[in-house]
Amino acid sequence: YNSKFRNSSYWWVIHAGVAATMLTYACLKVYAMTVKVSRVRLVGRVSSTEEEFLDEYIIDFTLGSIIEYFWKSEAYLISLLVILGVVLIPTGIFTFLMAAWLVPMSSSLRGNMFLLAAHVSKVSFIDIMFECYLMLVMKLDASVIIGVDASLTANPAPGAYASLITSALMIVMVHALRSLHNGATTKKTASTASVDSSSRNGRSSSSHLIEGEDAAAAAAA
Repeated sequence: YNSKFRNSSYWWVIHAGVAATMLTYACLKVYAMTVKVSRVRLVGRVSSTEEEFLDEYIIDFTLGSIIEYFWKSEAYLISLLVILGVVLIPTGIFTFLMAAWLVPMSSSLRGNMFLLAAHVSKVSFIDIMFECYLMLVMKLDASVIIGVDASLTANPAPGAYASLITSALMIVMVHALRSLHNGATTKKTASTASVDSSSRNGRSSSSHLIEGEDAAAAAAA
């Protein structure tokens, strides 16, 4: 925000940290959207002894397969909410943050962009809530035949944990950038006020000096 601060090592440390955080977020987000987010597990037991004779994962869900599954089930609203909350909004906020941090603009506009991103970033948790809901509803215990019980559950996979990390990282990143902006703006305002005050004091001293010289000249005359 000013040349002295921009040329300091502190400025470059901040830029390196922000760049590393953004790169980490982008990599984790791509990873979360391409790997398994949930695995459906089937366990078979003998009713009398509770002895397990079957324990296998029968279905693996990625983000794309979840959307496809609900779309084919005619759950169009849920499919659209997943696309909006998991893909479009986080990608939009990330692009928004990069523009606010890298593109030259007025401090007031940048501050408003960070403020908007701080409010919208909370929506990034929609994918976690959806995955938790999926795991809660996909739980079934039933007697398949006499003497045999089956249990069907949905369990989190690496993609679910990556989604949780990226959602938390997004919120932390937004508030950290906003805090850095507010701190730099406050310092700039204080510095400008100090310069203006010094300038006014200098002009006042010069005015008093000129008035004193004029009075001395008049008295001599």
